[in-house]
Amino acid sequence: MAGKLMSNKVLRKIKFWAWTLDLDHFTIRVELILELQVTGDDGSPGRELVGVEVDRERFVASIVTTRKLREDDIVHELVHVRNPDWHEEMVAHETESLLVSRDSNYFEARTTGKERV
Repeated sequence: MAGKLMSNKVLRKIKFWAWTLDLDHFTIRVELILELQVTGDDGSPGRELVGVEVDRERFVASIVTTRKLREDDIVHELVHVRNPDWHEEMVAHETESLLVSRDSNYFEARTTGKERV
């Protein structure tokens, strides 16, 4: 994805969360698709989508989306990459936990090597 569709802010967030989740050995791509390319359970086209396709042999993860990515989208899809066997509820819970704690001791310890007392 290029130009206005993928801002530097989104790129920085992808890089940060890939590093945080120990996925920095992966190439993370973003692919924009049209809502008309996505069908619902009833087979009708025109659905919103954010998902991820993973090639574990080549260490490539492609986030596929019909809209601009939000930070929670990025984290959620990268948690899927990190934990491929987790069901959706576990991924959603971990995503929420990571977002809530991003400014807490966990990230301070990860970036400085020291825990706050």
